[in-house]
Amino acid sequence: MVRSMTAFSRQQASGAFGSLVLELRSVNQRFLDINFRMPEELRSLEPRLRTAISERLSRGKVEFSLRYQPPEAGQDELTLDMDLVRRISDASREVDRILYDHAPVNSLEILRWPGVLQTREVDQDILFTAVGVLLDTTLDELIATREREGEKLAAVIEQRCAAMEDIVEQVRAKMPEIMTAWREKLKARLEQAGVEVDAERLEQEIVLLA
Repeated sequence: MVRSMTAFSRQQASGAFGSLVLELRSVNQRFLDINFRMPEELRSLEPRLRTAISERLSRGKVEFSLRYQPPEAGQDELTLDMDLVRRISDASREVDRILYDHAPVNSLEILRWPGVLQTREVDQDILFTAVGVLLDTTLDELIATREREGEKLAAVIEQRCAAMEDIVEQVRAKMPEIMTAWREKLKARLEQAGVEVDAERLEQEIVLLA
C-alpha cells in the first residue's frame, strides 16, 4: 500500500485529569525524526511516547504538540490548611505589636499565601494513561490520513503511467515509417559524401538509431 508522508491529525480528551489536545504533523523524510513540544509536567513521558510512535511509524519528520489544561477546582475540592492560617494570623499579630503604623491583614491576603488554599492533586497515573490513549487515537487518524493521501498519489501515478504507455504505443506504431525515413535520409547523405554504401552496415546503423 502506498502511503503519503504528509499528514495531520488532531485529537482531544478530557476527564477528571483535565483536558488534553494532541496534534501530530508529518512530512516526507527518509528516516523517522520526532520533535516534541509538551508541558514540563509531562516531559517525563517523552521516552515512552517516542517508543510508541516509533513502533507505528518508520519514516517522516513528525511534529508532536501536546497541550494540557489541569482541571478547574470546584468549591468542594478546595481545602484550607487551618494550621497554616493560625500561624500566619499569630505572626501578623506579633508584627502588629512592633509596628506603630500597621494595616490589618484581611482574609483574602491570607488566602493568597502559598499553601493556605489547597486543591486536589491530579492522579499522575490516570493523566499519563490518558496521554497514551490519546496518542494511539491520534496515530490512528494520522496513519489513516497517510493511507488516503497515498491512494490519491497512487491513482495519479497510475494515470501518468497509462498515459506514457499510450505514447509508447503510438511511437511503436510509427516506428516502421520512422525507420524508413531514417534509412533514406542516411543513404542520401552517404551518397552525397561519395561514400560507398554497405547495405548490411547501413541496416546496423539504423538499428542503433532505433
